[in-house]
Amino acid sequence: ALPISHRGVSGQSDLAPRPQQAKVLGFSQPPHSCHDWIGPPDRHSNLRPIRFYVAEDESPLEQRLRLLRQDTQEWNQKFWENQNLTFNMEKKEFISSTLKAKGLEEKDGADRKS
Repeated sequence: ALPISHRGVSGQSDLAPRPQQAKVLGFSQPPHSCHDWIGPPDRHSNLRPIRFYVAEDESPLEQRLRLLRQDTQEWNQKFWENQNLTFNMEKKEFISSTLKAKGLEEKDGADRKS
């Protein structure tokens, strides 16, 4: 995971990541980090999850922005997981029906990428 610069907010955070959030994202940032952290791509959505930095002196406006960013990230995650799942299922059906229409059979899958 690589840090990205926080939007100019000073202060140190001693807030440790919540265990369930670290498990969902698959990575955790150091406890005294003062940056947003970007994790490895999710295998279902292909999006890189972001662990948002929370400053001790975070203003209400900064908190609102951070929460909106988190909500947007969660929405994008769900949308692209669903979109990619649907695409892969329809792609599989299309390939199967096209091969069937041409009188061909699918390979057993052991010798091709998914």
